Amino acid sequence: MEDRKRYFKDVKKVFPCNGKKEKKYLHEIHQQISDYTEDKKDCTYSELEERFGTPLEVVVAYYETIDTPYLLKRLKIRKMIFTTCCIIVAIALFSMILWAISLRQSYYDF
Repeated sequence: MEDRKRYFKDVKKVFPCNGKKEKKYLHEIHQQISDYTEDKKDCTYSELEERFGTPLEVVVAYYETIDTPYLLKRLKIRKMIFTTCCIIVAIALFSMILWAISLRQSYYDF
């Protein structure tokens, strides 16, 4: 059972995007792994890789079947979210620096 969880966790880690389609695919993979390991109680990680492929191969197989515009849209959204978070962090940092400078200046003026 431990190998089954570790294999599925490794497959989830390799996915670059987690949209509705990816979650549905991961659910299907999880179900297939559960069905396969139900029959074999002592299933090893290498047996799962032989049956389903390495986690990277599973993800590559998924993206070979998905349409390109959907994939580009998902990656673009991810990039926009990352850029927005970086801008927010930069603004917060800049604001804290200005606040610290004004606090220091008011301390010395007092």
